[in-house]
Amino acid sequence: MTTPTDLHRLLSLAFILLLFATQSVYDDLEVFASFEKQSEIAAIKPSSGVRIASSQRFPAWAGNSLEAVFPPGGGSLEFSKVPTDWRRQQSLLLFVWSEQPAELKLTLRDAACLFGEILYSRARHDEAIVAWRSAVASDPRHFSALRDLGLELLEAGRMEEALTLLKRASEERPELLSNTILVARLQAQAGNTGASRETLDLALKRRPENDRLIESLAAVEVQAGNHRRALELLTQHAFEPKHQSYSLLHLWQVAQLMASATASQGDAIEHVRLAQRPPSSLGLDDFATLRSARLLVFEALLHQVASDQASAGQAWRAAAQTADEALGEEGLFHALALHKIGETARAEAWLKDFLSMNERRGISGSATSRAQAHYLAGVYAAFHSGPSQSGPDQARGYFRQSLELDQTSLWTRQALAWLDAGLLVR
Repeated sequence: MTTPTDLHRLLSLAFILLLFATQSVYDDLEVFASFEKQSEIAAIKPSSGVRIASSQRFPAWAGNSLEAVFPPGGGSLEFSKVPTDWRRQQSLLLFVWSEQPAELKLTLRDAACLFGEILYSRARHDEAIVAWRSAVASDPRHFSALRDLGLELLEAGRMEEALTLLKRASEERPELLSNTILVARLQAQAGNTGASRETLDLALKRRPENDRLIESLAAVEVQAGNHRRALELLTQHAFEPKHQSYSLLHLWQVAQLMASATASQGDAIEHVRLAQRPPSSLGLDDFATLRSARLLVFEALLHQVASDQASAGQAWRAAAQTADEALGEEGLFHALALHKIGETARAEAWLKDFLSMNERRGISGSATSRAQAHYLAGVYAAFHSGPSQSGPDQARGYFRQSLELDQTSLWTRQALAWLDAGLLVR
């Protein structure tokens, strides 16, 4: 970019928006760029005596504009990192001040990455992928391009390539736990619990007491069938108190139920009861008085297998008295308990609505929702024989379909383990 040659002390406005962009990108230029952090200014590399500082020439913009003063001989600026809030804009604005006419060279290194984000914001996904691929080709270690391209390919269902890119991104920025945990989760979803464990173990070496990493690793251990290791991780670490942390609560519950499936009769009952009493070290005091229909149903089933009908009846009645009647997992177990104690009208009315809702859930565009639908259908089938198959056979088929869609579905694994152990019976 060259300033006019016949003006003294020229103030020019340089719009630095991908020079290869299409005209449509320029049609609705919006808000100005922002340099609000010293780290953002430090990421700009001047040369040949160029000085940069926050601009004071326009008071209304003083907090979010940058002034570059070029010497008579000219110089250059290289932007090695785009400020975060630039990514929300359609234009990038820079005030350039020159004492005399000079040659100005402005370079925006992650322009292709930024262009991809602009295209993505306009739902031009295929073009965004092309832009991000260009950014990765130019700089194979460009974190934002690797991450953004990986996330877009993941959204498009291209799991294998997405995982490769996101893993490379996590290696570039290992301090960003959200990206590391995403990689571990995707590895687990692909059934590669060994790689997922390795990813999390490496992250834990850097941050050994991190709650999110320990919770994620415990979930991987449950998936891999190592419920004892999972319970060790959960009980030997003191988690920060969290309000309504359902993921951690459910992980504790499912780990205990998995342990009960292979335990002796007395220990199995104890595991189920421990599932209902999370230790204070989990930081789940908000759930101290919460009663779970699901856990009470599984307790009742254990009593039934042990021919303790009195204790089984007590657990069935307790499950029927829980308050959750939403058309989801807890609601289903509540309805099964109602049916068991003879309140069939209430149960059938709920189950009619549930079956309709679950059919719609089963054709959702989300693989996670479809996996949940198969899990719920399997639980229902375990208690209701079909016209051509026994309930357990139907249930096993549904559970396997659920795991084909989402191998991290721990409740499905627990139900299948109980079914295989002969515990999930009417």
